[in-house]
Amino acid sequence: MAIPSGSGTEVLKRVSGAVDGATTSVLTVGSNKICTVLSVIICNVNTSNACDIYIYANDGSSDRKILQSVAGATGALDKRATFVWNDKFVLTAGDILKIQEDGSGSIEYWVSYIEQDWT
Repeated sequence: MAIPSGSGTEVLKRVSGAVDGATTSVLTVGSNKICTVLSVIICNVNTSNACDIYIYANDGSSDRKILQSVAGATGALDKRATFVWNDKFVLTAGDILKIQEDGSGSIEYWVSYIEQDWT
């Protein structure tokens, strides 16, 4: 994507859902758009098991790990625990934000972001 010029829009948005054992595509950035992720909130809603959490950004050729596991008392995200990632990062056209858990838990997520649109 070329560097945008001219007028566009900036809108605060969010996406939410659940992940249960598989890698899930959470946010796909369209052409002529840039997304600045503000926060990712992940909650392990499983009442029995801790789980490992992974956040990836696919840059069009490979999944790039942004976060590998979340340390809790068990070395993972404890049962009924919540993790908040509030380091900002940018996704550009074609990038895909993905979340995965290792299959022993059941997580829900909430992602807040700014979408800049020059379409």
